[in-house]
Amino acid sequence: MAKKLAILILLAILVAPMAFAQVASCKLGRNILYGDVRYLKGHTIYDPETAPAGTPDCPDSGDTTGDCKTKEWGTVCLLNSIYNVTDWISFILLAVAAIMIIMGAFTLATAAGAPEKVTAGRNYIIFACVGIVVALLSRAIPAIARRFVGA
Repeated sequence: MAKKLAILILLAILVAPMAFAQVASCKLGRNILYGDVRYLKGHTIYDPETAPAGTPDCPDSGDTTGDCKTKEWGTVCLLNSIYNVTDWISFILLAVAAIMIIMGAFTLATAAGAPEKVTAGRNYIIFACVGIVVALLSRAIPAIARRFVGA
């Protein structure tokens, strides 16, 4: 019960700021193709209603050439956030998998024929391989999200 409560509190702490955020722009961390427009990395995409004065409209097709405003800013920013999260997840999973492979190899090397140590070493390596597969699959999540939002 306490574990479930702790997880619920952690999720509330992580989600609450997003619920009250009044962000009307985002700086892109990578190129994002949405419709016929490719929004380029490093540019800021604004909501048309709250964009600073003089901010140009994003093009209807082709590449953005700078900061611009568009009615699709929310979807573009959502895709940017999904890319950022999945990049971090895959990085962390790959780092943990590398550590587990090293631990498994060390356990196997120092097992001295003890069956329980050999099994433990193999399990470390098998779980690391599963982690690598999950990390690679996490890179597919943005493509799935793009399908759902119609990009």
